[in-house]
Formats: sequence, structure tokens, C-alpha cells
Amino acid sequence: MPRLNRYAWTVAAALLLTQALPASAEPVLTLSTAQQQMVDGMIKLDGHAEYQNVPFGFGVVPGVANAYQGNGTDDGVLIPLGGDREITVNAGYDAAMLGSTKSVMDSELSEVEPGGVQRQPVVLDSQPAEQAQWTDGEFVRRVIVEYRSTGPDDGINYTLRLRTDAEHQQADGEAFDAVVKSFKHHQIEND
Repeated sequence: MPRLNRYAWTVAAALLLTQALPASAEPVLTLSTAQQQMVDGMIKLDGHAEYQNVPFGFGVVPGVANAYQGNGTDDGVLIPLGGDREITVNAGYDAAMLGSTKSVMDSELSEVEPGGVQRQPVVLDSQPAEQAQWTDGEFVRRVIVEYRSTGPDDGINYTLRLRTDAEHQQADGEAFDAVVKSFKHHQIEND
């Protein structure tokens, strides 16, 4: 049996791996330098498993290969989509004493020109929430907010954001919709 040199072995291994991956395998996103700096120090997640944030009582499935969480408990999830496009999911206590979903959205939009903003009620895991969409220069933005006002866990704000561009709006919007659909409330266990 002939021996393969190092180059031939590498090519053969690559061909075997290519054949072993299903045609529907998700491509791995290569991060730009700016994105790499953004996720530096963050924890890479298995984007197909549920991320659970116990202190803030929620879980979400990023649904893509590249997803990251911060090192703190309230840092949520960052899903880079390429370039400056991204999805984020965050939660925090109502430190500003906003007290309602409408007030949380008003705060979120406080620096946005109101003329081009489309606001509408939505549902986030069976709870009332609000969605807004607008164009900001080259970016199209969607935000969903919910003020958790039920049970002993009230006073938490959930914010889901999409930043995309016109070229990727449909595909990124579908990815965002999948993340929103995967969002689940969990009971917060106080020690």
C-alpha cells in the first residue's frame, strides 16, 4: 500500500469530511475583525441548544452556529449575522421604574425619529409585548420588548433586537422570528 505524503493526506481528509457533512449543514460564519473584537471575552454557545438565563427567568435558542453570551448574568445573547448585522436578546430589572411594556418601548425609542417607526402589539411566549420597526440610515431595525408584570418575578424587561440591512432583511428577519418564537419564560428561583 503506497504511503500518502502530508499534502495528499490533508486533501484526502478534507474530501472525507466534506462527504461526511450533510448537504444541509449550516455554514460557519467567519467573523470580521470588528465582530471578533465584539465577542472577545464572551462565551461561545452551542447555538442549537437553549441558552437559559436563570437570574432573569428566560431561555432562547439562537438557532445558528455562532452565538455568544457575556460573562455576567444579565448579558444575554449576541448572534452575529455578518458585517454589522446582529440579533441580541437581553434582560434587566426595571431600574428606571418604567412599569409597563409601553414605557419600556418609549424608552427604547427615545432617540429615534418617531415619523418612520411602526409600532404594534405582539406576543412573546404567550405574554403581551410590543414590537417596533424603523430604518436608521443603512440599517433596518426591529425591537421587541416586554415588561414582565406577572407573579413574584415582575419588574424584568426583556429586549430582543435585530439590526440588518435591506439586502439581508428577509433572511435576517426569518432568523429573528425563529429566535422570538423560541423565547420562553422560566420561573426565577430566589435563594
